[in-house]
Amino acid sequence: MCKEKIIVDLDVETAEEARQITADLRGEVGAFKIGLQLFTSAGASFVRETVEAGLKIFLDVKFHDIPNTVAKASVEVARLGVWMFNVHALGGAEMMRRTVENVRSFEDLKGELDKQKEVRENIFAQETLRQKDRERILEEKFQEALKRADTDSDKPFRNPLDLD
Repeated sequence: MCKEKIIVDLDVETAEEARQITADLRGEVGAFKIGLQLFTSAGASFVRETVEAGLKIFLDVKFHDIPNTVAKASVEVARLGVWMFNVHALGGAEMMRRTVENVRSFEDLKGELDKQKEVRENIFAQETLRQKDRERILEEKFQEALKRADTDSDKPFRNPLDLD
């Protein structure tokens, strides 16, 4: 689809201006680019906000520093959930290699954590269903006991949950 190839530049001063642009163009373009100006004024929290709103974000910050610094900063950008970000090639092969390794390791770890989260959510869902089933059975037993108590009012009172 053609619109997926369009990236709209959010080169504005404030997060509010950027929010207006994304609201106007959401669903009409493939992604939005946050550059240094908006990133500096609105911060990582704005990037996170847009990602959590379901927007594809290209963070155009052109990292260029010593390899370790760029690699670690890149992992933090990956944690924000951006679709794409860039590093400046003038930083050299070592900087780019370490960045790729660190981000890949983070993504692998994130993938494992996501799998574990899915397993936990499935277990929780199963336990919730079991609990609801237990509650339903107890309610049925209680209602049955109440009916028995009404029909057998001349007999001595029994614990309504003791049906067996």
